[in-house]
Amino acid sequence: MQSEQDMFETMLARVRGHQSAALIHLAARWSIPDRVGDGITVDALADKLAVDTGALRRMLRALASFEIFSIDDAGCIRQTAASRCLMRDAPRSLHAAALFWGMPAAWTAWGELEYSIRTGESSFEHLFQRSLFDYLGAHTEYGLAFDSFMALSPEQRHDTIVKSYDFSRFNCIADVGGGNGRFIATILRATPTARGIVYDRPGVVEGASHEINALGVGERCTIVPGDFFVNVPGGADAYILSQIIHDWEDEAALRILRNCRQAAGKKSVLLLIERIFDLDADKISPNSYLSDIEMLVLHKAAERSTGEYKELLRESGFQLQTVISTASPFSIIEAAPIG
Repeated sequence: MQSEQDMFETMLARVRGHQSAALIHLAARWSIPDRVGDGITVDALADKLAVDTGALRRMLRALASFEIFSIDDAGCIRQTAASRCLMRDAPRSLHAAALFWGMPAAWTAWGELEYSIRTGESSFEHLFQRSLFDYLGAHTEYGLAFDSFMALSPEQRHDTIVKSYDFSRFNCIADVGGGNGRFIATILRATPTARGIVYDRPGVVEGASHEINALGVGERCTIVPGDFFVNVPGGADAYILSQIIHDWEDEAALRILRNCRQAAGKKSVLLLIERIFDLDADKISPNSYLSDIEMLVLHKAAERSTGEYKELLRESGFQLQTVISTASPFSIIEAAPIG
């Protein structure tokens, strides 16, 4: 247990969290962690970035106080374990997360948190008069950051799901709302006998060929543009919805699930990859609680419990079979068609 003084310092850092988050976002947007390499002077980095040297030194000094980079009296900047997490190709990279969570629209929406708590509505949609996904479609820089964030989950969602579930029993696996294809490519790479489908909006799946080819599974994966509110491709043995249903209220979630049910064969399997909120709060991380509030602020949606998912599945024509925990905060909800 922390002393009273230590707890005060911890709370003070949390109260000022938006300030450190802004510094981290800017460091990621300017790719400073990737530019530092084995070491670089503030002067040299300022020249590369075309920014004020004194202000940059102050920014890096502030980050170093959180052990993000180190900077010596001579102005030499070096990496730390924390700054390496912000590198683009880090094993558990937070680069895309810092870009997405720190984008101006997200800051603005969280600034209106009171509106969401008072009304139960999305402050993002209230402010911007459009959904987050429509906003991302109109702002390419942030849309790409979101796609990268989903593909490079800081919780290593993709790898832990593949290690926790046997996909080898399926001949064809469809990733519905599969973004840029990183997840289905990860599955196919670990399952050499399977074929895959990545299905998402046309503007989203444009970059999928790069991802699936980079992981060497291009010949076994088909890219299909479309809208899961309209239909879902048929012919798959398994349909995956990874962090999709938590973005939507029940009515919209049911439309997606019913389209999956219409596409699924009698022996097909539905897999939902989601955080699950059940009664044992001690097993739920603070980041998962933040994710729940983020769903409210951005979408007027929520993380759900096992019982809530079971009811959604039943109403859409599926029966929950099992829930598989993983080493990440995400669980695998397996369901089968009814009838």
